[in-house]
Amino acid sequence: MSSSEKENEFQLTQLSTRSNASKKVKKGQKSIHAQRVCCFAQGVTHKTVFKVFLDVSLTFIDYGFDIFLTYTFFKAQHSKWGTASIVVILLPGITCTVAQCIQDNTNREANRSWTRNFTWRGFGKVLVTLFCYPLWVLILGYQTLARIPDPRMMVHVKVWEGLLESSWQFLIQVVLFQFRTPIGHKIPFGLVYIPNGEFWFRVAGIVLSFCAFLYTVTEYHILLDGKVSQHKRQLKLAPFFTVNFLFRSLTLSLFWVYWKVPALIACVPLWLSNMWLTRKTLLSDLPDRANQHLTFCWVVGGLA
Repeated sequence: MSSSEKENEFQLTQLSTRSNASKKVKKGQKSIHAQRVCCFAQGVTHKTVFKVFLDVSLTFIDYGFDIFLTYTFFKAQHSKWGTASIVVILLPGITCTVAQCIQDNTNREANRSWTRNFTWRGFGKVLVTLFCYPLWVLILGYQTLARIPDPRMMVHVKVWEGLLESSWQFLIQVVLFQFRTPIGHKIPFGLVYIPNGEFWFRVAGIVLSFCAFLYTVTEYHILLDGKVSQHKRQLKLAPFFTVNFLFRSLTLSLFWVYWKVPALIACVPLWLSNMWLTRKTLLSDLPDRANQHLTFCWVVGGLA
């Protein structure tokens, strides 16, 4: 083969290589543009948008409904349960605030007091996480769509609403439903007349709290494996948590119905044993998972 033929063959090989490379680049650009949704951040897919919209919407709906429930408790002269409902509504915010404070002070100097670490920005963050918990979920949802296309941080914050708020609201509603079944008709916003509306309103509240808890607890166990939005696996986990949660809640509700305040005698040992079981699970059954703040994990896990 002559030198000119070799040179022509080499040029053809280079042209072919460049052509294939340009095709791959164009294909990659097309796939990136195909995944990108509207004006959101790079990498945000339709699935991510749906996940953010669903979780933020459920958080606001459940939070608003619980506030309205608290109003009805006081209206029906259940002052103690109304107060308990207020505490329950604040529980997710309290939990996330404590976790945020622990995280913020982890890398700071140990010999510095909290007064020297105080900033108005940090104080504003505490107010948002403590009293405006749904707003924090909304902010994290916005950041997921606008900056970081990973909803795991938002989901991790949002799950406390179901684990600590919906679960306790379910128990409170079941206790009041058994203790004093609501009687009366209801005309919501003066628009529609509903026969026995008070009864059906309580039933709807119980079902909503139960569904919120079940969706959240199954979502949380998937999140522990570093994954998000596996609805088929959530359906598989649902029967186990349904039986466990209903048995525990209905049993505790009977203690509160018959014993009232002395029911704490039964609840405290249950909480302590649940904390011990959570700690044992984290140490022995899940040794590969990193638990930077073990005490915080098993205390909160015992109350959930």
